[in-house]
Amino acid sequence: MGDQQAHELIRNGEKALKGEQTLLDFQRRYDAGERDRAFVKQYIDVLFKAYRPQLQKEVVTEYINRLSDAEFYTRETWDIIIRNLSDPLSPILKKVAAKRYYFSHVVSRDTIDIFIDYTLKSAVSSFVWWTPDKGVFNQQRYDELLAYIFTQPLPKVPQYVASLYAAAYLKTGDIRGMLDEMYHSLQYGIFYTPQDKLDFIRNFLRHVETCGNETFMNEANAWLDKLMESAPSGYYKSEYMKVKARILRVLGKVDEANELELQAPKVRMS
Repeated sequence: MGDQQAHELIRNGEKALKGEQTLLDFQRRYDAGERDRAFVKQYIDVLFKAYRPQLQKEVVTEYINRLSDAEFYTRETWDIIIRNLSDPLSPILKKVAAKRYYFSHVVSRDTIDIFIDYTLKSAVSSFVWWTPDKGVFNQQRYDELLAYIFTQPLPKVPQYVASLYAAAYLKTGDIRGMLDEMYHSLQYGIFYTPQDKLDFIRNFLRHVETCGNETFMNEANAWLDKLMESAPSGYYKSEYMKVKARILRVLGKVDEANELELQAPKVRMS
């Protein structure tokens, strides 16, 4: 983000929705105990625009926890939830998931399931993309997330479980274990679309790219040849070609990588 964008973000965060009130004005009023609903909803909107996610989450959580059940299961509350909360392990989103169809008089059931699935996918992705430079592997959250996902009646639950099983090996840098877990999961046909399969493979092979182990990179390189050959369309073949090109580049095979990257767009259109 450039300096100009950063300054604009700060200015937007300091502007109130009406008048000349600033974010600090809202925060002072809130800290002083003001809880008028119209004011709190304004404050939530200001926090959203100012990109203050932690404080935004705290204010939204307190606001929603004050609601009765009749007030909770409304379109207005639904809109606040989906705009401001995303952690599936939070008490509010657990309540939404447990009683999801209580919202079905204001939004469609598909919409509810899509939102819950989105939160689970995001939580799982945080482990799929984990690397040591991002901090300590949160084993407690991992265990809680895995156990919770098993309770959810959603089609992609097996995929999320498979991703978490493979991600567990990242904690100790066990790329061999990760690859073996990937091969094992792919035997069961739980990735219902070519895109699901591509995402699973592509996301984890990024760890192979950066592991520094030539043996594992060569193994992945050979595997990608098979995936390219069996890809159901030019699009998927081209995407596997891009993954292979990245690994080839790390292996020092720059000319081969460049050629694959040059051919991938042409294959995509075939």
